[in-house]
Amino acid sequence: NFLKDDGTWAAAGGRRNILINGGFDVWQRGTSGGAVNTYLADRWESGGVHPLSQDRQVATSGDDFNYSLRIQRPSTETHGSTNIGTSLEELDSLPLRGKTLTFSCLIKVGANYSPTSSQLGMGIGSSTTANRSWRYFGSVTEQKTVTTSWVRYSVTATIPTDSKQVGCGFICVPTGTAGADDWFEIANAQLEIGSVATDFVHRTYSEELALCQRYYFAGDGSEMWNFTGTAMAVAIPFEFPVQMRSAPTVTDTNSSARGSISVNGFSAYKNSIGSGGNWGMAGITADAEL
Repeated sequence: NFLKDDGTWAAAGGRRNILINGGFDVWQRGTSGGAVNTYLADRWESGGVHPLSQDRQVATSGDDFNYSLRIQRPSTETHGSTNIGTSLEELDSLPLRGKTLTFSCLIKVGANYSPTSSQLGMGIGSSTTANRSWRYFGSVTEQKTVTTSWVRYSVTATIPTDSKQVGCGFICVPTGTAGADDWFEIANAQLEIGSVATDFVHRTYSEELALCQRYYFAGDGSEMWNFTGTAMAVAIPFEFPVQMRSAPTVTDTNSSARGSISVNGFSAYKNSIGSGGNWGMAGITADAEL
């Protein structure tokens, strides 16, 4: 740990940022089209009841990041608020009870950003119920007047001592009918102990991916096995790359039969393959999100 200018202690090195995928580098579910109340960028979930789009944007020359996340109201829509946020599981939240936290993020908006006075709500929230998604307990603490250029904004809050979960995020309350560029974009999001926002901490992609895969895993193709013989019964073990948060919901495009699923993996099986057959799984996903 190190002593900050404001007299508080903070974690040293790459652990200063409590958030997972605050740099928006990992996109296992795809890079565009995320609907309302879904994850797209890993660990970031949208909320609301009206249409929106989530899209990955590629940084331009001079930006201190690779990607950003854009939340856009579709053109001609007239709906109300939308939000986006991320939450920590109970194991990571309990050590933060009673502590002062600062949430900071780069933000910019489109030319047709419609909320009154170009405001965007930004906040740190907590809950006495554990392991819920952000949209169920997010608490906006401040309204920020945002612009069409990247600016870092921050909010600070003290977590109640009875909290079981912590999260942070944004809420947008648009007005009128959406134009072609009614969006806000976020990058380099950081949550840290202390009352002062410090420089964003970059992790390697491999570390960020492993942290994300505790909550969601998407296979990179198919698993196929070839067999000789007749009427073979097979069971193939599949191990997740990291131990997941809880036993996940597993899907694959072949709808393979599966044995019991644990935080470490599962077995896929087939009672009969036939003579010289092949069999396998494709499009595997495992979801253990909050």
